[in-house]
Amino acid sequence: MIIMIVGLALFAAVCMLSVVLAVSVQRRMPAASTPAQQAGAGYLQFLEDKRQLNAQGYAQQLRRGRSGFSSFALSFATMSVIGGTVLYYGPVYEMAGPWAFGLGLPLVALFAVLTSAVTAEMAASDPSSGGVYRWARRAGSSRGWGRLALQLRTGSDLCMLLLLNGGAAVLLDALVAGWLGYASNMMSVVLWTWLLLALQAGLAMQGLQLNQRAISGSAWLQLLLVAVIVGGLLLLFKPGLQPAAYLFSAGSHGNGEYAWLQLVAALVLLQRLFLGWEASAAGTEETVRPAVNVPWSMYLSTVYGFIFVYALCVFVTLSIMDVAVTTGSSNLFLVLTADSWGRLSSFLHPILYIGAILCLWISGLGTLTSASRQWFAYHRDGRSSWSRWLQHIDNRKQTPRRIILLLALGTGLIILMLALWQPWVAAGTSSLIYLSAAGSLSFNLSLAIPLALRYWSNRADRPDDDKRQRGWHLGRLSRPLQALVLLWLLLSAAGAIVLLSPLAGLHLGIGLLLLGLLWPLIRLGARRTSVNPVPGRAELLSQERGYRQL
Repeated sequence: MIIMIVGLALFAAVCMLSVVLAVSVQRRMPAASTPAQQAGAGYLQFLEDKRQLNAQGYAQQLRRGRSGFSSFALSFATMSVIGGTVLYYGPVYEMAGPWAFGLGLPLVALFAVLTSAVTAEMAASDPSSGGVYRWARRAGSSRGWGRLALQLRTGSDLCMLLLLNGGAAVLLDALVAGWLGYASNMMSVVLWTWLLLALQAGLAMQGLQLNQRAISGSAWLQLLLVAVIVGGLLLLFKPGLQPAAYLFSAGSHGNGEYAWLQLVAALVLLQRLFLGWEASAAGTEETVRPAVNVPWSMYLSTVYGFIFVYALCVFVTLSIMDVAVTTGSSNLFLVLTADSWGRLSSFLHPILYIGAILCLWISGLGTLTSASRQWFAYHRDGRSSWSRWLQHIDNRKQTPRRIILLLALGTGLIILMLALWQPWVAAGTSSLIYLSAAGSLSFNLSLAIPLALRYWSNRADRPDDDKRQRGWHLGRLSRPLQALVLLWLLLSAAGAIVLLSPLAGLHLGIGLLLLGLLWPLIRLGARRTSVNPVPGRAELLSQERGYRQL
């Protein structure tokens, strides 16, 4: 009973906190921050967005065409409600049972909402793309900190690309094998993964318009699938759903037998359901009114993502009637949904499978798009000929095609290496868990760097930041929430290390010791890689010449 009360209280706390933070931020927005209702408002808004970017020393090379909804869709689709639930529902249920969704999910969501609110504040004050790279560079006044944050963030992106494309390839291989009658094996899964990755890279290199259409369509597809799955479960099982108390029972299948490490592992995996909400920050230079649209997109994608994930997991869990069905099921979520729908019509079974594959694939597309914009921002600040070659923007497509291709090729090579040599399979634990733990560790540390720099610098916003900060600012709550989120990120990173292995903890300890010994050299290098001076008007005009602006 106590766990049930706590779980319901956490759910209510997440909902109330989401509303309170949104209202608090909205009240600080002056009327002038709303779009101008006058002729040519779109053109005037473009000039204002371009002016803010030019003031930071960057030319408008990427095409600025993402609306508020397109920006939200980028974060929401990358986070992937359906794809994340397909991947993690089964492992989480096996580790912790229904308790993970009744109590663990609201707990993780509570800190996910706080994290998105705090990082949205950083995004509101920066009109350029780059995500954690730009946030760390601005907070630390050096390119070294930004490079470290970006490298960690890329590690998380690579893990996500492997998981998303790998999960989609497994489902697609099983589906096509059933239709064509061939035997599935490791090589067929690798070939499907390569094909999905190649299609993502091909679409990402076609430019903004096709990219945002696919991502926006995926957001609507996920909303439709959530409605279909929840509605179908209510239709099929309404008289026989489990009692609400079952949702708060611990242990596999709710048997009450559990270990604390399993509960920690379940929380780490649940955290992966919320990763990707900051993707819109990487596309800031492509977004209209980024000081308003980008932070709201980050925040609202987290809030809505929690609502839909919670609804899915709760109704699917309460519809479990046969424990034998859940035992040993690698794709438990689809077993409990698509197979149930298949009893009504054989046509519905593959439809839900195809929908899940599309959601996983589009989430991978969003991850690849976000990673390419962050590396574009990094190489644009570089001084070497290699950086200048990589940051090249095609005049027609206006997208960092070379970086996209390099990221896709690197991911494809890692896929092949993992297929030939599987180092992350031990004690019967699947590679999905280890990739998820490694991705969570990298993601948390990449966010912790700019947050820690921002918190400990304890400096006021610069005068030129004031106008942009009014787009999203937490006021007096800002610093306390920064400290709380930073603590959560570090504790979550420690949980990810526990999930990886004790050896990973030892490696991290050695790494921190070396970091402390090399700290003077790192500080010296940070001074040598200080922020470049802002280029003049003539240089900006030269860079922008030839690019389509509207």
